[in-house]
Amino acid sequence: MQPLEKRLQSLHLELKVIDPETLVFILNGEISLYNSQTLRKEIDKNMTQGIRNFLLDFMNVSMIDSSGIGALFAITRTLSARSGRVSIFGASSYVRKIFEMTRVVNYLSLTETLDETLAGLRLPLPARI
Repeated sequence: MQPLEKRLQSLHLELKVIDPETLVFILNGEISLYNSQTLRKEIDKNMTQGIRNFLLDFMNVSMIDSSGIGALFAITRTLSARSGRVSIFGASSYVRKIFEMTRVVNYLSLTETLDETLAGLRLPLPARI
């Protein structure tokens, strides 16, 4: 078993291009104080390349803390100023409950599947991710 410090820093990102303005971030692990800035920096880097829509796949996110939620709000604010958006899909019932308790659901788009998210953006569905 990994030491607690190492597990808390564990967040893996994989990117999938949907179209020239849309990326899916496949997240795996925990979003916390130790790594929320990694997510934010990666999104900032892609914003400078013209990406406006960031679809966050939370299927394998086991936990998010207040720093992670703060990073999501900061990302959302920045993207709103650029006519972009953040959408989250596939969150577990545990993570969804955190989003409900912190009222994240009032400010960010949460859906069950990528297809629902793309339909909300009115983007064509990808062949397969």
